Amino acid sequence: MMTTTRKAAMLAALTMLAACGGEPERAAEVPATNRGDIAPTATMPQPAPVATPQPSPMPSPGPSASPEPVTALPGSPGARLAEIPVAFHGVWAGDGTRCARSSDLRLEVAANGLTFYESFARPIAITRAAGRAIDVELELSGEGEVWRERQTLTLGEDNRTLQRRHERGTLAYSRCDTEEDL
Repeated sequence: MMTTTRKAAMLAALTMLAACGGEPERAAEVPATNRGDIAPTATMPQPAPVATPQPSPMPSPGPSASPEPVTALPGSPGARLAEIPVAFHGVWAGDGTRCARSSDLRLEVAANGLTFYESFARPIAITRAAGRAIDVELELSGEGEVWRERQTLTLGEDNRTLQRRHERGTLAYSRCDTEEDL
């Protein structure tokens, strides 16, 4: 025998399940004998359809569309910057490698950091350098370790190449352009 609490719980579950259906159904005409005091030709009122707001897609570094050529970076040499300039943003492939996510020389540059194959670098300080370069003091983390390092990012005149200079040497990168590259 079902208790009142159990019946109420089942009724609530069935109501929620019914609400998960597709399009709302129109109420069928039911004779007055089955619905109390409602006339035989009346239909049950239906609530107006409500548009469900769709979430905005999250921005993604995605394919790095070729940005417009940048004639000058923000600030003058020596100026502190709040974030990595947009001209550097995108996905880059190191030393002639592919842009695939599985590539260990893939680099993603965003306003708030650099993402490598197995590590992430958060800028602590960004300084505008001469020409098309920025000096970045980074806090890197990966494989259970955290360390600090200074690096210089230099953007090529065509916005298609990037050099990343750090204490162990210099790496050259090419901008990734299409979904196939990624």
